[in-house]
Amino acid sequence: MSLLKKCIGLDPNIRKPLDIGLIWEGNYWDDKDVHDCCDVDWETCEILVRKIAKALVLPTSPIDNGGIENKKILIFLPKVMQLPLTILAAYRVGLIGIVMDPLVSKNKVLEKIIMCEKPRIVVTVDAVWQAQELIEIKSKVEVRSIYEY
Repeated sequence: MSLLKKCIGLDPNIRKPLDIGLIWEGNYWDDKDVHDCCDVDWETCEILVRKIAKALVLPTSPIDNGGIENKKILIFLPKVMQLPLTILAAYRVGLIGIVMDPLVSKNKVLEKIIMCEKPRIVVTVDAVWQAQELIEIKSKVEVRSIYEY
């Protein structure tokens, strides 16, 4: 059984719903020892994965409802809590997730991936904190180019 299949199923014989499923240590901190972190239980992980999966296959999403099994999506996320949840959600609904980190990816590489792989959806965030610096992500993506292939 693949790791993704093991992560998607909430088998009560293996783990309990309220056991910790995801530990997140974020990227924001300041001089007063304030930083973002959290523990997410398996039940909450399951709810979040279901919500993301549903959003990926909504009738308003650019994916046609007929045969979504082999459709590719670009998961253009840095190392944020939404990344593993989105990967699991894509797998759950039969989508192929292409993962790119916007903090280390060059624009030319992003453009080549979009042109070669032709993803139907780009999943990203508006911005992320890196220490005390706000880094805008969404503004770097030109979604227009995806629909012009």
